[in-house]
Amino acid sequence: MEQYDKVDKLVNDMLNIDLPNIPDMLNPAADAVGTAVPLVGSLWTSFKINRLKKRLNKIEPELSGIKEKIERKENEVFYKLEVFPLIIKQIYEEDEESKIPIIINGFEHTVDEAVEEMEKVYHFFDVLSELRVSDITRLFNKYVPGYYRPRAKDRPIAYDRQIMEQLHERESLNTYIDNKLERVGLIYTEEEDLAEYLADPSNRYRSQRFPRVKLTAFGVRFVNFFKEE
Repeated sequence: MEQYDKVDKLVNDMLNIDLPNIPDMLNPAADAVGTAVPLVGSLWTSFKINRLKKRLNKIEPELSGIKEKIERKENEVFYKLEVFPLIIKQIYEEDEESKIPIIINGFEHTVDEAVEEMEKVYHFFDVLSELRVSDITRLFNKYVPGYYRPRAKDRPIAYDRQIMEQLHERESLNTYIDNKLERVGLIYTEEEDLAEYLADPSNRYRSQRFPRVKLTAFGVRFVNFFKEE
């Protein structure tokens, strides 16, 4: 209970509200389920509030550290009353537990880099909310130089229909993820003439690398905003 008291105090210090009143700030009544079926909506809201409290309890040390940084800033009110409510809302609405540390990375980056353009913060978190953890993992591992996390060396695999189907499914999923990353403006396909590329003998055995996909300028800023320092 003492740990939950620390979370209550932290939220009160930042927002001047009690945790039970957070639903008013998040306006869950706008949720279609809550509007159409009040009982189901109420139960779902209670579940999400309890989940939010558990999540805040789990990340309380990180939030306390960020709070100390905020209180050393000249624009303390901005970070407490503008940015922090957005962070609470993101944590409240997020379905994937493993995405919470990424949200906290973005919050800390906002404070550390003294980002004071709320529109910019909204843009980064809007894009983040559209991505699954698998999307973010591919973005970092595939397109951020030096960030790749290699897997244990695979053993040679004899041809097997089931394995080949799984590999094909994974490739299809990667194509879907890449299309999503491109749609939200994080990566782009570099235009290049394939015939000219293959005309160079040094490229002839590397045609599988065509086309070249790179981070956009926004993608670079997005990665820097949410990556763990």
